[in-house]
Amino acid sequence: MNSYAFQKEVIGTFEAGGRFIALRMDASYPLADGRKDVHKALVIVGSEAASGSITAHAYTDGGIVRICHRTT
Repeated sequence: MNSYAFQKEVIGTFEAGGRFIALRMDASYPLADGRKDVHKALVIVGSEAASGSITAHAYTDGGIVRICHRTT
């Protein structure tokens, strides 16, 4: 084991009467030169009442958007 450490914070809130959950994440990783590499992301997960399917959208500070669908 090495002494590598990083900090991550995740905050979740229910939205739209509990039909969605929004998760905001901040992560800070130490760099070799003493600076910190900081990243932020937002994930929104919701369900469709009629079908029960679940969809998640993840948005990163680097411009990446990932979409995941799950049908129950």
